[in-house]
Amino acid sequence: MKKLLLFILFIVPFSLVWAQDVVQEVSNAIKAGNAKQLATYFHPSVDLTIRQNEGTYSKAQAEQVVQNFFSSNKPTSYKSNHTGSSTDGSRYVIGRMESSTGSFRVYMLLKNISGKELIQTLRFEVSE
Repeated sequence: MKKLLLFILFIVPFSLVWAQDVVQEVSNAIKAGNAKQLATYFHPSVDLTIRQNEGTYSKAQAEQVVQNFFSSNKPTSYKSNHTGSSTDGSRYVIGRMESSTGSFRVYMLLKNISGKELIQTLRFEVSE
C-alpha cells in the first residue's frame, strides 16, 4: 500500500506536466502555422471544421487541409483561453488565433489513446 501511494504521488505530478506540454506544443504549432508539427498530435481520424466546412479526415488528409488553411490565413498569434476535462479523461482547449485575414475561435478535443493525448476534433471558426 505504501509503495502504491508513493507511486501515485510520484507519477501524478509528472502526468500533469506532460499533459500541459501537449497543449503548449499544440499552441506553438498553431502560432507558427506549422501543420506538420500540429499533425504529430492528430488522432488517426480527425473531425475537422474550417470555417463552415466540416469533415472527417485521415491524419495525413487533415494535415494537408490545415496546411492549406494556414497558407491562406497566416497565423500572427494564438492564445489558449480555456481548458477543461471530462469524466472520460478527454480534454478540451478553446483559444483564439489571430491571422492575416482575421480572428478565429479554435476548439480542440484531445483524447487519451494508449497513454498519449491526441487531437480528435479541431475547429477553426470565424470569430465575431
